[in-house]
Amino acid sequence: MTLTKIQADQTAFTPSGTGATVRTIDSKLEDVVSVKDFGAKGDGTTNDKTFIENALAASNHVIIPAGEYLLDTNLTVATGKHVEFKAGGKIKIGTGITLTFNGRITAGDYQQIFSGAVGGTTFVSNNPICWTIGVTGSPQISYATPFWFGAVADNATDDKGPLNCAILFGDNTYIPTGNYKTSSALIVKRSNQHMWGDGKSSKITQLDTGSGTGSICSISGVGTDDPATDIVPDVFGVSIHDLAFDTNDQDNENGIAFGFGVYESKYCNIWMSNIGRKPITFQYNTERNIVENIFIADGSQEPSSNHFLISLEGSTVVSKTITQANITEANPGIFTSSSHGFRKGDRLVYTSNGTNIVHSGGTLADGTEVFVEPITTNTFKIALTYGGTALQITNDGNDSQTFKRLPNVRDNIVRNVFAQTSGYGGIMCFLTSQNILENIIIHDITANPNTVAGAGILIRLREDNDNNFIKNIKADIISNSVLSADANSSDNVLEDIVCDKITNTSGSTNGRVGTISGDRNTIRRLKATSLDTDGYGIELDSTSSFNRLENCEITVNSTTNTALGLRGTNNEIQGGIYSATAATTRVVNVDGASNKIIGVHFVVPNFSGNSTQGIRLAAANNIVIGNTITGDGDGRIRIENAATNCVVSQNILTGSSAEIAKFFAGCKESIVANNIGDTDEGNNFMRWGPFRVWFDDGSDDMFMKASAPSNDTDGTRIGDQS
Repeated sequence: MTLTKIQADQTAFTPSGTGATVRTIDSKLEDVVSVKDFGAKGDGTTNDKTFIENALAASNHVIIPAGEYLLDTNLTVATGKHVEFKAGGKIKIGTGITLTFNGRITAGDYQQIFSGAVGGTTFVSNNPICWTIGVTGSPQISYATPFWFGAVADNATDDKGPLNCAILFGDNTYIPTGNYKTSSALIVKRSNQHMWGDGKSSKITQLDTGSGTGSICSISGVGTDDPATDIVPDVFGVSIHDLAFDTNDQDNENGIAFGFGVYESKYCNIWMSNIGRKPITFQYNTERNIVENIFIADGSQEPSSNHFLISLEGSTVVSKTITQANITEANPGIFTSSSHGFRKGDRLVYTSNGTNIVHSGGTLADGTEVFVEPITTNTFKIALTYGGTALQITNDGNDSQTFKRLPNVRDNIVRNVFAQTSGYGGIMCFLTSQNILENIIIHDITANPNTVAGAGILIRLREDNDNNFIKNIKADIISNSVLSADANSSDNVLEDIVCDKITNTSGSTNGRVGTISGDRNTIRRLKATSLDTDGYGIELDSTSSFNRLENCEITVNSTTNTALGLRGTNNEIQGGIYSATAATTRVVNVDGASNKIIGVHFVVPNFSGNSTQGIRLAAANNIVIGNTITGDGDGRIRIENAATNCVVSQNILTGSSAEIAKFFAGCKESIVANNIGDTDEGNNFMRWGPFRVWFDDGSDDMFMKASAPSNDTDGTRIGDQS
C-alpha cells in the first residue's frame, strides 16, 4: 500500500458552528505555537532567544512549555502578543540582559515564570524604576505577583528581589497569601499604581538586618539630586490595601509612609505589628492622601526613639532669609542649604521686617504668598505664580527679608485606626494644615523602655499647625498627656477625645491632661482622668489666646495642682465638669486676663477641714457666670487683689464653706452679684469706680452706698437680691 503525503497548507479545515469558514490546517496550527516548535531547548544553558523570537514572529499566541529557556540576548515581546506559560515553564534572564515585555501573559498566581537575573536587588535613586530589573516593559496584564519572579514566601527566604520586580512590572501587583521576608523597603514611585493582597494572610516581614530601611512600605516622590528639577507633584493615584507588615522591632524602621511629593494616594485595610518607629507617617509635600482601616499590634518600639504611632511631618526647613540687597533673574535669592530643603513649587509667605519689598510689579506686602523655585542647591528665585518669572526685587534697605514655608502636609485623611500598644506616643502633627484624623483607638501608650523625655503623649501638635480636625480619639492608658499644643498651633478643632487613665511616670510634667500654647483652637468633649498625684488637668499657658473648651470632663488626683489653669488671655471655657479628687490647692486657677468661664460644673473635694479653693481669679477682666461649684472646700470662688473689672454672677455654690472670698482692694469696677449659696456676708456687691453701687449686708437686703466702701451697713435699702 502506498501512502500519499498530505500537505498541511493544502488540506482544508472546517470548524463546526454557524458561520464557520474553511481554513487550511497549516493556518489553524499557526493560531498557537510552542517555542519547542522552533527549536528551543529549555535546558537553562542554551541561548533560546532566537527560537522564542521566531515563535513570536510566527504567531500571536506562544506557549512556553515546561523547561527553563535562557535569554542571553535582549528580547522584546511586542504589544498584542500573548505568551502562555505552562506548569514548569520559565524564561531565564541572563546576566545583564533585559526582557522588555509589552504583551499578554497567562500564568498562575503561585507560578514562577521568570528566573535568573530578574533583578530587584540593586537600588536606583531618583528614578521611578527604583530597582535594577531584568524584566521590564508595559505588559498587558491584570496584575503581576512576586511568585512570577521566584518568591518563596516561606517566612525565611529573602523575597526582596521578587517583591520589587512584581511592583515594577505593570501597574498592578497582587501579593497572594504567604509569609514573605524582605531585606529592603517596598517602594512605589510611579503614579496610578495599585498593590493588594489577601488581608492579614499576605504578610511581609522585615528581615533582621540590624538597622532597618526607613519604611517597610513607602509611596514616595521620585526626587532628584538637582533641586531645580525636583518638581512637585511627583506621584499620585497610588493605592495599597489588604496587606500585613512587620518590621521586626528594628531601629530606623517605619510602617507605611507617604513622602516627598505624594498626592491623592491611599492605604487601606493594613495590619501591622512590631513596628520599630512610626507605623503611619506623612512627610514633606504630601497632600490629599487617605489612610483608613489600620490595625496595629504594637508600634514605636525602638528604644530611645521619639516617634508617634501616627506622624504628620512637614519639612523641617520652616523659613529662609534673603540677605542680598537686590534680586534679579541673573542674581537670584541666596538661601542657606539644609536637609529637606525647598522644592520647586513650594509655597512661602513673605514676612516683612518693617517695610514691604519693592519689586518689578509693585510691592511685596507682608503676608503675600509666593512660590520658590530652586536654581542650584543654594540659590532660589521667588515668583508670584508657579513657574512664573522671577521677581526683580530691590531690598528696602534692611539687611534681610524672610520667607516662611507654608504647611506642606495638608488635606490628608487618617481614620479608623486601632492600635494595641505604642512605646512612645499617639498622634503628632508638625507643619501641617487642614488634615482630618478621626476614629482612632489606642489601648496603651506607656513610656518607652528607656523612658525617653516626652513619651506617653496621646496628641502632640507641634509648632506651625493650623486648621486640622481631630475627632473620636480614645486611649485606655497613657503615661504623660492627652494633648500638647505648642505655640503657633492655631485654628485646630479637637472633638470627642477620651482617656480613661493617665499615670505618673516621672514628675510634675507628666500625668497632665493637656497643655495649650497656641491660639484659636477648639476642644470639645475631652474626657480624661489623671491619677498622677503631682499632675495637672488642662492648662492654657501664657502664650495662649482665643481658645475654646466646650463640655470637657476632667478629673485630677493631684494634691498640689489644678484641674483647669487659665494663664493666657481671651480663652473661653463653656460647659463640662472639672473635678479634684484629692485635697488640691484649687480646682481652677485664672492667672490670665479677659477669659470667660460659663456654665461649668466644678467639684471641690469633700475632705474634712480642707482648704481647697474652687475658682481663683488673679487677673483682670475675667467673666465667671452661671457655674455650679460643689463640695466642702473653703473659698469656693476666691477673688484676688489683681482681679479688677471682673464679673462673677449667677453662680451656684453648694455644701458647707460655700463662700466667695474677695479682697476689696482688687475688686474695683467689678460685679459680684446674684450668686446663690454664698455663705460669706457682704460678698455680693456691684462697684462703679471706687464705690459700691449696692452690696449685700448679710440679710439679703441691698443698700445704696453714698461713700467709699466700708464694712458698715448704713445707706438706703433698695430691695432684696432676688
